[in-house]
Amino acid sequence: MDTLNSNQTQDPSAVQQENQKLINDLDAKVSILKQVTIDIRNQMKSDADILDDLDSRFDSVFASISSATSKVKRIISNGGSQYMLYIVLFAFFMFFGLYILLR
Repeated sequence: MDTLNSNQTQDPSAVQQENQKLINDLDAKVSILKQVTIDIRNQMKSDADILDDLDSRFDSVFASISSATSKVKRIISNGGSQYMLYIVLFAFFMFFGLYILLR
């Protein structure tokens, strides 16, 4: 009850100034919160764009690998052992040549 009596005896302009100060503080905090929220939204949009780009790149790589795998299977099933021999020999001579050059 004392606080009620002490508030009644305060100058009304002092109470109004205190209220105005509290309102200004609250307004500043709301502005900061609004800016943080906007920054979070912008970061989320940026992250979503990056993830979409990565997803499309992974899909492209997966399609390329699937295509290469199917071509290798087709070569092997069509009696491509001769081609595989050429590829293995080519790789062997390339590594051997690099070994000789870098030794």
